[in-house]
Amino acid sequence: MRQEKTDSRLQVQYSLAQGLYWGAGCALTGFTAVFLQSRGLGNTEIGLTAGLASLASCFVSPLLSKVAARWNGISLQVYMMMYLGLSGLLYALLALLPLPDWLIMAGYGMTFCLFLAMNPFLSQISMNCIAQGLRLKFGPARGVGSISFAAAAMILAQLSSWLEPGCLGWIYAAGTACLSVVLLWMPQVYAAGDDCRQAAEADSELSVQVTGKRQGCLFGKYPLFFVLLAGFGLCYMVASCMQTYLVNILEDMHLDPSLLGISLFLMAASELPVMVLTPRIRQRMGSLPLLLAAALCYGCRNLLVAQASSFAMLLTGLMCQGISFGLFT
Repeated sequence: MRQEKTDSRLQVQYSLAQGLYWGAGCALTGFTAVFLQSRGLGNTEIGLTAGLASLASCFVSPLLSKVAARWNGISLQVYMMMYLGLSGLLYALLALLPLPDWLIMAGYGMTFCLFLAMNPFLSQISMNCIAQGLRLKFGPARGVGSISFAAAAMILAQLSSWLEPGCLGWIYAAGTACLSVVLLWMPQVYAAGDDCRQAAEADSELSVQVTGKRQGCLFGKYPLFFVLLAGFGLCYMVASCMQTYLVNILEDMHLDPSLLGISLFLMAASELPVMVLTPRIRQRMGSLPLLLAAALCYGCRNLLVAQASSFAMLLTGLMCQGISFGLFT
């Protein structure tokens, strides 16, 4: 009975962490164009900033994970607090200080990159808790994050129009501060220790003895998996670009930019039911059909949004987010 209470408390804590992470992140990733346009940047500068930051996160995230594994005396939660605290401070300063364009791009890019790089840390916390024998359901907790993003989109769309887009920086900083409190409240977990590293090194040496060569490249070891990741990466890249420029898509369709909040809300809310049901569907159908469905819906989503001629068509495309991103996640 005590174990059930502990796991139930952990589920609430982790769900809160997911909710605060994605709720605060909405002020950053959901309103990129809104904030940077208010700071005087054009579409080219906005695209470069968001695109390069997303690309940089692919290299920064494993680098930070390696640091956490090497200095294993610090918990994953503390690492998250440090990096998110830095990103919150940067975003707040960008909202407050008058800065040249290149410094705004650099500061916002670093903020964006650090936020994206912390997503694997948040996932690893759940995996390490499960490895310790604690019962934790990732899908429902991640669904709370989607609902939090959706609710934040509606609220922030109104606040940024009533006040000014600069308030987004302070809201993000406040959200990361609240997330830090929840992370401290959770049981502290750590990255791979010496035993895990020694096992990985032993496995690598065994591979050398069997094959006669080192296969450090992902493509060399798992070519089909590499192609799968590359394909989904391209789909996600296009989807992220369209989300960044969603406010421009609305303006190009001669619609009120205030509809951005409704669009982001429906897009994120569509993920929750899919994330909750995916484990059950996967037990019956297997992984491959679900991956094919996710890939198909990514294509439908991107085509519908890119070719949208009405608000209804745009929303239909955005709500494919549930089966595409939600299912793949």
